[in-house]
Amino acid sequence: MYRLKSVKADISAFDIDTYLSTFYQFILKELFVMSKMEIYDPAMCCSTGVCGPSVNPELIRVAAVIENLKKNGIEVKRYNLSSNPQAFLNNAVISRELNTKGAKILPITIVDGKIVKEAGYPTNEEFSVYLGVNLDKIQSVPVKAKIRKCNCGPKGCC
Repeated sequence: MYRLKSVKADISAFDIDTYLSTFYQFILKELFVMSKMEIYDPAMCCSTGVCGPSVNPELIRVAAVIENLKKNGIEVKRYNLSSNPQAFLNNAVISRELNTKGAKILPITIVDGKIVKEAGYPTNEEFSVYLGVNLDKIQSVPVKAKIRKCNCGPKGCC
């Protein structure tokens, strides 16, 4: 705790560290605007494609990355051709690419209005570069499960 000298009595003491932390967070948010990422997915049965009897591992990875980014306050918008075709029509860049190259170029990733990747999802490293975030905010932390040889409970076997 620090005390201010010759300041009004109602603001005689405050926590300078809290003040500076809040101030720096405000400045960083104002100065460094996060890039906007949108992914235009091919037609899938659900919004993430992580459904059905045989799930593509790449779709699981992308869904996990986007969830991790969301937990860190970074939003990535996804549009599925089968559930949200209007988004494809409303975006002039996507509409033009689909008309000239066809649906085989999906998924398309756009960052700040520009296409950065076609016909594949970004790798974890590409997510990191495109959004300007560290890989640790993208990658899942593996959870170590305890493996038991029997089902007798936490105290061990009978």
